[in-house]
Amino acid sequence: MVTLSGAVRVCVDGEWRCCEEGQACLLPAHRENAYEVESGQHWEHAWICLLEPPGQAPTARLVRPLMAPWPVATIRHAICGLLESATQGQSPALQTAWVDVLHAQVEHFAGVGRVPDAFVSLWDRVSERLNEAWTLERLAGEAHCSREQLRRLCQREFGRSPHNQVIQLRLRRAARLLSSTDAKVESVAEAVGYSNAFVFSLAFKKGTGFSPTEYRSRGAGRVGTPAS
Repeated sequence: MVTLSGAVRVCVDGEWRCCEEGQACLLPAHRENAYEVESGQHWEHAWICLLEPPGQAPTARLVRPLMAPWPVATIRHAICGLLESATQGQSPALQTAWVDVLHAQVEHFAGVGRVPDAFVSLWDRVSERLNEAWTLERLAGEAHCSREQLRRLCQREFGRSPHNQVIQLRLRRAARLLSSTDAKVESVAEAVGYSNAFVFSLAFKKGTGFSPTEYRSRGAGRVGTPAS
């Protein structure tokens, strides 16, 4: 998504960020997201959706939302060229050329946030199996890198250590479970990797400012999810 003029607030996994004119936002696959524009404010934007053929590697594999500058004139020119080519019935080859320009621009933009596939796959697996024990040794082994390399990548991508990233993922999942199910706190704790509900409650309150019971009673929409 590219903001051509104005501004929009982008919410990814409960975290709000502002995408202003001249910026673009590329989200990792399958992330919960939302967009909010202040009442009366103008927001002009463009969407580019990439549909990868079966078996082809995705253009961008990200572990975190990527928000960075994008030359507005470039994207506007390419989209206007494609629209004009299509509405005037110009040759399919010419229309394909404009599509190729847009795709090349997305590839270039995505390269800013590209990380090793093994690093992306690691956090996909952690998210799918949060109830398991994730030591630094196991994390590094599954990412096919040294512990120090993993620390550096995590600090660069998330601004936190591998251990704290696991905690962050657990608290986010717990927040969703508390807000969308009637599961007991003990069950939620077990589902996200805490064998002790008391320890889970302490960690959850430290991360959100609320105990699990308070979070559920107040409603996730008003309280918010753990901050980065």
